[in-house]
Amino acid sequence: MKKGVSFSVIPIIALLGVLALSIWAGYQLSIGSSYNKRYGDVFSEDPSVFKMETVKKILEDGLKFSAQDASLEIAANGGTGSTTFWYCAYEDKIPTPEEVKYHFSNLIKTSLNAYAKNSNAGDLFEINVDIPEYTCTGVYDNGESKCSSRDSSECEDFWVTATGNSQIILKEPNVLKEDDSISAIIPQNRFWWIYYRLYDDYNGNSVHEQIQNSVCVPGESINRGEVRGRIESALNEVCRRYENSVLDGYVDCSYEIDCFFEMDGSRNCLNTLCSREPFNEELCDSPEVVRVAGKTNDNDVEKVFFQDCTPYREDHSYSDTDWLRFRIVLKDSKYNIPSMSKDLKNLVWKIQGAIIIDYNQCPIEWTVNIDPCSGGSNELPGGVTPEPPPY
Repeated sequence: MKKGVSFSVIPIIALLGVLALSIWAGYQLSIGSSYNKRYGDVFSEDPSVFKMETVKKILEDGLKFSAQDASLEIAANGGTGSTTFWYCAYEDKIPTPEEVKYHFSNLIKTSLNAYAKNSNAGDLFEINVDIPEYTCTGVYDNGESKCSSRDSSECEDFWVTATGNSQIILKEPNVLKEDDSISAIIPQNRFWWIYYRLYDDYNGNSVHEQIQNSVCVPGESINRGEVRGRIESALNEVCRRYENSVLDGYVDCSYEIDCFFEMDGSRNCLNTLCSREPFNEELCDSPEVVRVAGKTNDNDVEKVFFQDCTPYREDHSYSDTDWLRFRIVLKDSKYNIPSMSKDLKNLVWKIQGAIIIDYNQCPIEWTVNIDPCSGGSNELPGGVTPEPPPY
């Protein structure tokens, strides 16, 4: 009896063993399947991650080139997006740091978006990717306290950022999305150091005042041939101060006189658009809140028209005003800066002036030889013959 019971239990035990083995094997297979799926996904995603990092790196390089190129253009313009007159008629209009940053960042944004647009077209990346339009770029100097120092070592680089508050979308091999914000440091560029040194030097050192005071000493009559020499002397003095006291040995200063009406009667000095509106735009320097400032309406910009209203005087004394347009050129040879044209260039800051020189307290005098047989002469300074007075 007992032996029969033992033989009947054996098949049951064997059946239970096979069942347990099947369950264990099924569990192991499920673990293996999950393991392979999980790590298979990781290795499958790696090419997409690599491609996304490639896209971001190329965009950051585009941001660097855009910032370097923009620094050359803004400096050549004198601090804004177009020719900037620091001295206009009787007024001094030095661009503020906020004004310079606004135009600087806008130019970077325009260049970067053109770069990204070409990339979207597949000309650059050869990667199937959507890059959104960048709506805000920021420019960050190292601070006025560092950039105002005579030693430029703490102000030879700056940061730039860009965002569209959107995502870059990679479409293959897997769809991958990433925030579009990028940033880059711009090394070996003294844009902000030169600007802040000039900006701080302006206080008490107006170039317009220096020219006026050099040309016109109250109560002193001026010989006609001395005026241009006095202007050149004043500009030479400004350059010596910039080279020896304001900037350093890497910067060469020169000047150009575009026109001087009293001497040559050039009409290029007339109808010069040199004024601009007070700056009141906001900088979009926050990735979270992008504030896109409106564009300046060119129709609202004040136009300064110089008009030749000097009366003819028989005593040949000229005691009204004249018009001078000049340019101070500051070339920094310390670093070569890469540009979008692939050339290496020196940074060149230009200070423009279209000013009025007042002779009311120091009349110009000259002698005109009159031949009685020719009917006399009506010559004014520069050989300008005015129309008869309206009376």
